[in-house]
Amino acid sequence: MGDEVVSLSEFETKVLNALQQQIPLVKKPYAQIAADLSVNEEAVLNCITDLTERGLIRRLGASINSRSLGYVSLLAAAKVTPARLEETAEFINRFSQRQSFSENALSPLFTLFLCLLK
Repeated sequence: MGDEVVSLSEFETKVLNALQQQIPLVKKPYAQIAADLSVNEEAVLNCITDLTERGLIRRLGASINSRSLGYVSLLAAAKVTPARLEETAEFINRFSQRQSFSENALSPLFTLFLCLLK
């Protein structure tokens, strides 16, 4: 997906809003979202699949309140040449606190990593 602007249908917007707010903590959350939108569960699941295939949804996952668990987060950047990126990744990945590691698309000389510390 590049920088192009895409149009969403009203239904797609409603599904995305429902997913971004709070997914119901019930046995069948997508059925509950469907009921809230006055459609069937299959319509919601098809919409999510389509949005994912179009690259508009990259992932669905929980967003944990790390502070309530006693953690603090740290977002760090390091100046890393492309030649040393793999070596740097291997070093950072040795730490269990490391949550993610990614190349920075805006500046290839800086690499970002996120740590959760307790």
